[in-house]
Amino acid sequence: MFITIKDNAVAEIIEKKSRFIGQAFIIQNEEQAEDYILKVRKEHYKATHNCYAYQLDENIQKFSDDGEPSGTAGRPIFDVIKGKEIKNALVVVTRYFGGTLLGTGGLVRAYSRATKEVIEQAELIRMVTIKLIKLVCSYNEFGKLEYLLKSNNYIIRETLFTNEVNVFVEVTVENVEHFKKFLIDKTNNSIKIIEKNIELIAQNI
Repeated sequence: MFITIKDNAVAEIIEKKSRFIGQAFIIQNEEQAEDYILKVRKEHYKATHNCYAYQLDENIQKFSDDGEPSGTAGRPIFDVIKGKEIKNALVVVTRYFGGTLLGTGGLVRAYSRATKEVIEQAELIRMVTIKLIKLVCSYNEFGKLEYLLKSNNYIIRETLFTNEVNVFVEVTVENVEHFKKFLIDKTNNSIKIIEKNIELIAQNI
């Protein structure tokens, strides 16, 4: 399970006439991150700085001040990403200098704020590894089964009514054995349990 952004996004703030344009990108690897960084640099080739930070699911992290005073840009961007526990995401903040020096504290605040703004635009989601489990029961048993699942906050993806009732339930992989035991205990082992495929799905936060 990990948190990432739902969509690529752009957000802009103004700080003492300097423009800070934040762009957030969904990434799966370092090569993809570098491609996006290059794209932003080409798009904003007249900008004073294109600073960035990213973190991948396998704990690969990187950030750059791109000419800003050390620790005033890349690190603050990364700290926001890390603080929100976001992975598989890149944030690039482009600065167009407005003529007024912001100082170390001002730069840190501006880059942090631009990052927070673009992450808010991108929206956060939780990626969860689940196992889809098929439950087969009779029509007489369905009402009780549905109540058990819903009252214990299990997610029913689909219900098919044929000569029997087929209920497809999303269960996090770490809870599969607990779920099976729970169901066996509550139904006196009258429900047929079939483990299906493992999936990585997005859940709103």
